[in-house]
Amino acid sequence: MNYKVIIRSEGRGWTDEKITEGKVSQVKNGVRLAYSLDGDGCELIANAKRVVQKRSGDQCVAIEFVEGKITKCEIGSGSFRGSYNIFTKSLKFASGKNGFKLSLEYENGSDGELIKLVLTAYVKRDLEKK
Repeated sequence: MNYKVIIRSEGRGWTDEKITEGKVSQVKNGVRLAYSLDGDGCELIANAKRVVQKRSGDQCVAIEFVEGKITKCEIGSGSFRGSYNIFTKSLKFASGKNGFKLSLEYENGSDGELIKLVLTAYVKRDLEKK
């Protein structure tokens, strides 16, 4: 089943919103969302305690979010690869039969920029499919 995916994020002096489509499947205690963003393949696995985001293509990213923990964001591929710390201040996840909502607040990198991200995925209705 196709899902509409809305990703809203904001940081210090900027905001962004992306809208795409994806497929959702159930995994142990959570969901798996497969979607594309700017031509890259993306996978998000989320539950109430942990989120893993992977992106491959022109921009390769692997990032893990665990509330109250410092984790790594790995970017790049091959010899052009690096990583930096992420501190997840808040992780909220709710799912139901028609989709799910994920809200994250995290400190990004060495400057500690606070990023707020909300990802919503819901079943596309007949009117939206046209």
